[in-house]
Amino acid sequence: MVTTTTVYSFQKPAVAGDEDAWGGYLNNNIDKYESILTGNTTITNVVITTADINGGTLDNVVIGGSTAAAITGTTITGTSLVGLLSTAAQTNITSLGTLTTLTVDNINVNGNIISSTDTNGHVVITPNGTGNLNVNTDVVAITATEDESAALVLSADEADDNADTWRIASNTGNTLSIENQISGSSVNHVTLTPNATVANSTAAFAGNITVANTIGVGNTVLTGASLTESGDFAIDVGGEISLDADGGVIRFKDGGSDIGLFSIGGTDFTIRSLVSDRDIIFKGNDGGSTVTALTLNMSEAGAATFNSGITVGGDIDMGANQIVFNNNSQAIQIKDAAGTASYVLYQDNADTLVIGNGTNVEKIRLDTSGNENALVVDTSGDVTAGNNLYIPNGYFFVGTTDTQPSSNNDASGITLRSDGKVAASRSNGISGDFNTGADGEVVWFRKAGTETGKIAISGNDFQIFGSVSNVAGINFANSKILPMKSGSLANDAVDLGSGSYMYKDAYINRDIFVGSEILHIGDNDTKIGFDTNQIDIYAGGTQKVRFNTSDFISYSALKEDYDALSGTTPTIDVDAGGGFSLTMSGNTTFTFSSCTSGVITGFVLQLTGNGSTVTYPNTVRFAGGTAPDAPGNGETDILVFFTRDGGSNWYGILSSDAAS
Repeated sequence: MVTTTTVYSFQKPAVAGDEDAWGGYLNNNIDKYESILTGNTTITNVVITTADINGGTLDNVVIGGSTAAAITGTTITGTSLVGLLSTAAQTNITSLGTLTTLTVDNINVNGNIISSTDTNGHVVITPNGTGNLNVNTDVVAITATEDESAALVLSADEADDNADTWRIASNTGNTLSIENQISGSSVNHVTLTPNATVANSTAAFAGNITVANTIGVGNTVLTGASLTESGDFAIDVGGEISLDADGGVIRFKDGGSDIGLFSIGGTDFTIRSLVSDRDIIFKGNDGGSTVTALTLNMSEAGAATFNSGITVGGDIDMGANQIVFNNNSQAIQIKDAAGTASYVLYQDNADTLVIGNGTNVEKIRLDTSGNENALVVDTSGDVTAGNNLYIPNGYFFVGTTDTQPSSNNDASGITLRSDGKVAASRSNGISGDFNTGADGEVVWFRKAGTETGKIAISGNDFQIFGSVSNVAGINFANSKILPMKSGSLANDAVDLGSGSYMYKDAYINRDIFVGSEILHIGDNDTKIGFDTNQIDIYAGGTQKVRFNTSDFISYSALKEDYDALSGTTPTIDVDAGGGFSLTMSGNTTFTFSSCTSGVITGFVLQLTGNGSTVTYPNTVRFAGGTAPDAPGNGETDILVFFTRDGGSNWYGILSSDAAS
């Protein structure tokens, strides 16, 4: 832009001048003003007390000077404005350059920061009337100074009472709280505490929670008056759990159907099963096992079945009913003052009423009129009659009326005969227990009336033998059991068992003497034979081994057990076999164990390498004092180990190296 400087001189009319002079001066001055205001004239220095400028541009002009001036206009553009700038109904004030700082009273606007210059002063933004303050952004950040909480305070109804003010604060303890001033000071109503494991974060409510719809936590949903859970649900409290139903009923349901309930009627507490004929069952834990203690059978009007005993502190009043026991061996117990069972009354499976003796009871007594001890049974089982025990015709019969065993097979019983004999018979045999004062036969056994066997005493020997010819028997002599045949001792004439009926096991603590051979049942050509100072072992009819005082002879190749090892720290159990193998899977360390002292012991090791190292026990000695290297990858070494002192010293020999 080309700047032209023109100097204008304004004339002041003289006082009391004529009208023409005043008019000329004024017209001349007005023309100059017009040139200045409507043209491109630059005024370098002019002082104007009051100016109405409707157009044009003022460059490098100070308006107001040292005295503040009021400027009113539609558009004012400049680099520096000093004083009060007032414009009516303007939509904006535009700075053609960079407006770095704008200060209005105690508010400072600098870049994108609005701050207060007042110490600890507030910044207040007040919309007109009920207008909103809208902040159009993704994030509104409130940042507190060091060691202070950041809070958002909401005050309703011009905060004319304490309850109108709510405070949402991010606290220095990493919690978020919602507070209220209702009590006159800020009180936490809700506190949120985060955790690195989100599931462990907590929300604490100081008061009650009212929900209009639902609350869902995992699979648990609280909806109105119901709480549902698709899986298991646990209630775990530090104190007591109280269920308070003003309706007096607590129901139990399954799939929406009533199963049972607890109810209160008046002052009565009722437990009720709601499903027809479904029992009420009480269970418990007895030593780790679940037991059913009590079952109330609803299909039988609540008949109670106790799994075990019943202890009653008072009387049992059955009214017009009966006490019924079903084959219980302890149906009724009568106890003393200490609680010890004294008598038991029950009915056994033979429809017999039994009065049993309890613990610490000396006797059971049956009294009759005029006789307090008509019959007494003591703890030894002895029966004492208070008067006579009547046995008709000199016999005492138990289960029979025969005076001697019958020839038929269906008679059972015991008869004490007046001539001193005892006859005892059962439908499947005859038995008895007797005493005699001299050697000879004591008890005879009969079958269908025919004698078949006897029990006899000869000196101090006890004998059981058959009465029929060639039937074997046993003589129990002094520390010996001797064979009998046809009623007499017999040598090499009686077998112990047979090929069809064999004894199961034999336990012998001392010696077994065999006169000939020990044979395998069903395979008689597999056996152990004996001769003077010699043992022969046969298999399949062929002699395999012979022992005698000077030789051990094997008639076939000797074979030893073989075990395959694994891992990088294998243990070779020397007593478990004579051959071992290992395919190495890494650096390997061997351990030798279970070596018997006092005998020569050895084994063979087949070792296949994979490029790793091998370490043997430090008790192993190799040629030259150095253990051979481990076989290479895929190669196999054969090693032989030998000891004669129980493994204190082993000798190792590399028999085959790097076999592939």
